[in-house]
Amino acid sequence: MNVLRMSLLLAAATATACTTTGPQESTPADDWCRTAITELTNAQRGWYEKEKTDGIDDTWMLAGPGPPATDAAIHAAEQRLGVHFDQQYTQWLRHANGWKYFSGAVTFFSLDEIARDSIPAENLRAFLEGAELTPDRVGVDSFDTLIVIGGTWDGKDFLAIEAAPTPETASMPVYEFGYGDFTEYDDFRTFLRTEIETLNQM
Repeated sequence: MNVLRMSLLLAAATATACTTTGPQESTPADDWCRTAITELTNAQRGWYEKEKTDGIDDTWMLAGPGPPATDAAIHAAEQRLGVHFDQQYTQWLRHANGWKYFSGAVTFFSLDEIARDSIPAENLRAFLEGAELTPDRVGVDSFDTLIVIGGTWDGKDFLAIEAAPTPETASMPVYEFGYGDFTEYDDFRTFLRTEIETLNQM
């Protein structure tokens, strides 16, 4: 399932890159978050219904997003982590603070679960070392700039966002690590778009 999902992600990412024409400036800041939540929920249910017809009843897949994070909670998390989140990810947190199994087995962690010394963060460090990935190859100045914001509970896949230089930074790259390699997305919104397209192909 994970190998198929990774293949579909790569195909969807290529299709997205070919069809993107630029940012939609006319879209209000939060509309993309609401739209993404609706589309993710519908795509997840579609995948669930398809699996159910095949005799698999994975009701765990239907968990919804966590409640919105307050600005105070977001600021407190940034202070605790010693980073700034970019504006896109901050907008998302104001709509969904964590989402268990938002994309199959992949989970977005809530702010309370995101920590430098969390098990997923430690597992990512081990993964990077085992895969012999370097900051230069990944395209970051240091792995310390990566914040683990999600992944699978089995520790095989990790989602990380690069810390922003300032709170005013519009967006930063998102990385998906797994199976000895990684995929880079231009920003959080592009990552979500790819996940939605992948789920719709399941």
